[in-house]
Amino acid sequence: MADITQAPEPRASPVYILDPHSNRTRDEDVDLSHTTGKLPTWQTIQESIGTRTGWFGDYDYGFLCMPTLPGMRVSKVPPFFGLNDKLPLVLAIIMGFQHALAMIAGVVTPAIIMSGSGKNGLNFPPEMRSQMISTSLITSGLLSLVQITRFRFGKSRYFVGTGLLSVVGTSFIFLPVLQSSVATMYEDGFCKTSIDAAGSTIYESCPEAWGRFLGTCMICSLLPIILSFLPPRVLKKVFPPIVTGVTVMLIGVHLVTSGMA
Repeated sequence: MADITQAPEPRASPVYILDPHSNRTRDEDVDLSHTTGKLPTWQTIQESIGTRTGWFGDYDYGFLCMPTLPGMRVSKVPPFFGLNDKLPLVLAIIMGFQHALAMIAGVVTPAIIMSGSGKNGLNFPPEMRSQMISTSLITSGLLSLVQITRFRFGKSRYFVGTGLLSVVGTSFIFLPVLQSSVATMYEDGFCKTSIDAAGSTIYESCPEAWGRFLGTCMICSLLPIILSFLPPRVLKKVFPPIVTGVTVMLIGVHLVTSGMA
């Protein structure tokens, strides 16, 4: 029998592994085949368009239209749809149309501001502004399909796209850079200006500045392409929350002037 004055032997603290793949050293050891887009089978198509369940399901469509006010009881809580769950066609169409309406303003607004008038805009004529807006919408639709579907590079462990519901389009991040660059080009004489009879400065259309900006963006896009091959833990060390948060805040502060103009 052990002496009661003897100190207990130290015991190691239990170790809890939350990530079942945390002990893996290579990303390709994890099966990611379920995250890539797959074409539906003929049986799946028949079940979707040939049955009432495929069209409407058992979703409470009144929940989409009725507001939830304080004190009101919710008769039926709508289901939570996971990443690979199937949505009824009518519900998918309604939610898709809702997302499309919500994203239109964010996609076309940068093109409208960039092609606008003034010393910070490109001063494009109406036909060129319409072309920029149409290009933004078409590009956003095509790239969103790639981003949501997610494709694998052959049999490698690299993918194109996230496989999540997301929208790819023109970003407000480009606005501060473009506006500063265009203002400098007008001051340096690269973009032409004229004086009207009242003595006011008229900023003429400057598609050359737009070409320079696009070329610069194409070259700079090589950097995020290279960074995309780095592991997430490296990116988190290079771009901690304090860096990304301050950057987003400064972009928003600069855009206040564009919104008030």
